[in-house]
This record gives sequence, structure tokens and C-alpha cells, in this order.
Amino acid sequence: MRRGRQRQDWSSSLLEDRRASGGLIPLTPSKAARVYTRSMVLVALMGLFHAVAYVPSLEFGVLSDAWVIAREWPRLLIRSLAGAALGVSVALRLKASIDRKQLARFWRGFSSAATLLLLVTIIAVLFGEALCNPLLCLFNSGKDDAVIEMAVPSARILLVQTAFLFPAAIAAGALIGTRLYHRVMIPVASIFVVAQVCFLILTRNTPEHLMGVALVLLSCAALLSLVLLFLAKRVLHWRIMIDTRDPMYRQFMRLAVPGMVAVALFQLNVLFDISFVGKSIGAVTVLDQSKSFARFLLMAFVIPVAGVMTPVLTQLFDEKRYSRARTLLTRAMRRALYIITPFSIILAVMPEDTAVVFFQWRGALPEAALSDEAALLRLYALPLILATILVVYYHAFLARRMTRMLLLAGVIAAVAHPLLSQLFIRRLNFGIRGIPIALSGTLLLLVITMAVLYRIYLREARLRKILPFAIRLIISAFAAGIVLIALNTLPVWSEHKAWQILIYFVKCLVVLLTYYVTGIVLRFRETLDTQSAWRERLKLGPIRGGDLPFPGQKHPMTKPIQSRRRPFRRRSRRR
Repeated sequence: MRRGRQRQDWSSSLLEDRRASGGLIPLTPSKAARVYTRSMVLVALMGLFHAVAYVPSLEFGVLSDAWVIAREWPRLLIRSLAGAALGVSVALRLKASIDRKQLARFWRGFSSAATLLLLVTIIAVLFGEALCNPLLCLFNSGKDDAVIEMAVPSARILLVQTAFLFPAAIAAGALIGTRLYHRVMIPVASIFVVAQVCFLILTRNTPEHLMGVALVLLSCAALLSLVLLFLAKRVLHWRIMIDTRDPMYRQFMRLAVPGMVAVALFQLNVLFDISFVGKSIGAVTVLDQSKSFARFLLMAFVIPVAGVMTPVLTQLFDEKRYSRARTLLTRAMRRALYIITPFSIILAVMPEDTAVVFFQWRGALPEAALSDEAALLRLYALPLILATILVVYYHAFLARRMTRMLLLAGVIAAVAHPLLSQLFIRRLNFGIRGIPIALSGTLLLLVITMAVLYRIYLREARLRKILPFAIRLIISAFAAGIVLIALNTLPVWSEHKAWQILIYFVKCLVVLLTYYVTGIVLRFRETLDTQSAWRERLKLGPIRGGDLPFPGQKHPMTKPIQSRRRPFRRRSRRR
């Protein structure tokens, strides 16, 4: 009887998934992970391509600074009201409602919340349009007047993106909540490619007309909204209504609003950084390019690892399988740190070559700006590792639907980062180099806070012992750093761009191979996992000792971590 009851529960939950997805077949976890990872890598590449291309296209100086200012100010509204925070909140609450068979209640309460947030978005866009000029002058009081005059019209156009991206974020959340990842990630990545191609073509012909570029990006946002709404028409059941007494409305707002406010506070720090760089022409561009490279590494290598972890961790939390949750979180943290560490070493040891290879095209950057950019890239090596730890903790709190912790982190960052920036830039006279130093202090404070809070509130799902991993990671990083320093002493360089790229990537390949071989010698679990994956792809046999238990774990994990729920397939009857 117990087995029959379990079969009935499984069949009813799978039927609920099928109903929620509008009759469409959801992706399996492995396919969803592949689609999500590849799409995030493509989006990260497009972001890096934009950071590389806009300086040669717009010319370094007034135009490039104006474009950065015009682009970052609308992101305060876009990321808070119509960004990933809203989409993730929709996906988390929708998935919980599907599991609890409360889908009708969810759409009734969500319709009220979405309608109210839409009104807030429209009002915020109208206020932003009216106050765009004084706010830009307030945040950039020391900048040249020509920069502000060039930035204001484009910023006003880009602000309208918020109205189009709001329904797009809701549609994306509905598709992700029903496990239709391919209907979100593929259109988003494709629109990013189209937007960057259009930007490159328009700026090559008329670089001084930033309004035309902003109009094209606005059109891309509108197209993305239409595509996602069309793809989500079978899973999105949003009606225009407002009922603030609905319990599901209150649950959704308690989940969504803290995350949206936290994202707004983090973006506010970006605006503060732009205001702190001073009056020098081109400083905003140099800071933006160095940040863009670090952001590319996080989006391409860290966020996919944490994003793949989140839905499985949510399911494990709901099923109260805390031992598996500990193992999954530890595995994600170790893997993210293992992947990002060699790139942090490359930034710390070889920043000049990185700046020349990625950002110096056709002599676009003067020598002084190139030197400042190399110094910033070196200083962003430590924040890159701290941000990796923080991203994994953020996703772990999201998996537990504890967005209040993200709000606390946003408040701490909004207070600590400006104070530390003022200390290092104004008091200690570090100039623009004080911004990444202040960021390191802020991230260190946030990492300590999030680790302590996670251990207090989710003690049963805390990280396993990570000290042996940290020791092996430091040894591998030290060996790779020594090899890279030795390579830098060789007088091998060229003035031709193709040879510069080839020499740079050969050095990076040697560093990665050293890091990998050192991990094999130390029996590094992540290195053995990488070796097993390559041997499986090349049709070779498995390695010995590949399944090593984590510290504090009695037995190794021989099977992938997954939910107790079976995948959607027709089960054969027992004879």
C-alpha cells in the first residue's frame, strides 16, 4: 500500500508539472544545465565584446565616458524592477506552487503583485525621464559638461527599456519555473548577439550619434519582450487585477521585494564608483573596461555553476535532505573556486598583457590609460575570488527563498563601499586604484557576514570541511603563479596584434596545464572530475580513485545528486 501511495504521489506531481508547462515537455536537469551554461557563456562573451568594441568605435574620451554614464544610469531601474531579481522570484514561487499543487492560487495572487509592480515601473520610468538631467548632474558633478550633454538623451531612451523588460522578466520567470529553460536562454542569448552586431555597425558609421544606438537597443529590448511573451503564452496566466489581501500576493511580495531592493543598492554602488573617479576624461571608460573583464569571468564560469546548483538545492531543502544539500553546496563552492582561481592568477601576474590583448585595438587607448587599466585588472584579482564565494552563498540563500539576506548584503554594501572608497581615494590619495581596493574590503565583509548567517540559519545544510581543499588550491595556484612569472621573464613579445594574441593565449594555456597537472599530483578532487569527464568524452576507461568522499562524508557520491521525484516518462507495468 505504501508503494502504491508513492506511485500515486509521483504520478500526480508529474501531472501537475505537465499542466503547469501548458502541455509542453520540460527539460531534464542535465539538458537544462547544458542550455543554461552555454547561454550564459554566450551572454558573457557578448558583454566582453561590447566592452572591447565600444572604445575603438566611439573613440576614447568624451564619447566613451558619455556612453558608460548613459548606460549605467538606466540599469538602476532595469535591474531592480525588470531584471533577474524579478524573474528568479517568479520562478521560485511558481515552482513551489507547482510542488504544493497551488497553481491557481499562485496565479491569482501573482496577478495582483505583477499589476502593482507594473504600475510602480511605469511611475518610476516617468520620474526617471523627468529627473534624468538633474540626477546625472548630481551623480557626475565633477565631469565635463560635454559628457553630461551627450549622455542625457541616450539615458532617457534607454530608460524606456524598463517598461519592455518588465513583462519579459515575468515571462522568463514563468518559463524557468516550469523548467522550459531553452525557451528563455536561447532567445536572450540571440538578442544579445543581435544587439552587439547592431551596435558595432551603427557606431562604425556615425559614432557621435549615441541616440541612434540607444534606439536600436530599445528596439532589441522590445523584440525580446515580444518573443518571450509569445513563447510563454501557454504557461503565463497573468490577469490585470489588484487584491492586496490575497495571501499568495503577500508571499510573493515578501520574496521579490527584498531581492529587487538589494539589486538596486548594488547598482547604486556602481553609480557611486563613476562619481568617485574624478574629472579626468577617460577615467570612467578605464574603470568600466576593467570591471567588464572581471564581470565576464564571473558570468562565464561562476554563475553557471551556482545557477545549476540552485534548483536542485531548492528541491533538497524542500525534501529536508540536508546531508545531500551540504554535499551539493560544498561541491558547487569548490568547483567555482577551482575554475576561477587560475584566471585570478593571470590577472594578478599578467595584467599588462591582458589589457593590451583585449582592449588595445588600433591604438584606441593612450599609454597612461593602458597603464591605469593594467593596474586595475591586477587589483581586481582578489575581488574576483571573494565575489565567487559570495555568488555561491547568494544562490544558496535564493534556493532557500531567503531574499532578506540579499537585502542585508545590499544595505551593508551600500554603506561600506562608499565609505571605503572615500577613504582610499580621497584620504589616502590612491586615486582610481582605490575603487577595487575598497571593493575588496566590502566583499570581504560581505563574505564573512554571509558565511556566519548561513551557518546560523541553515546549520544543518552548512558547508563541509573546506580547509584541505583550500590548502591544495593554494599549492596549485602557487605553482601556476611561479610558472607564469617565469614565462613573463622571457623576452617574447611582438607589435603585431595577431602575434600578441597568440603569445598571450600560449602563456595562459601553459598556466592552465600547470594548474591541472599540479591538481593531479595532489589528487585534487575537481581535477580528477575534469580528467574523468575528458576520458569519458574520449571513450577511455575511468580513472582509479575518482570517487573521493568530501571531508566529513562517510561514503563517496557515486551517483549525481537529484531529487526523489522521477523524470517524466511512461513507466512500464509490473507483471
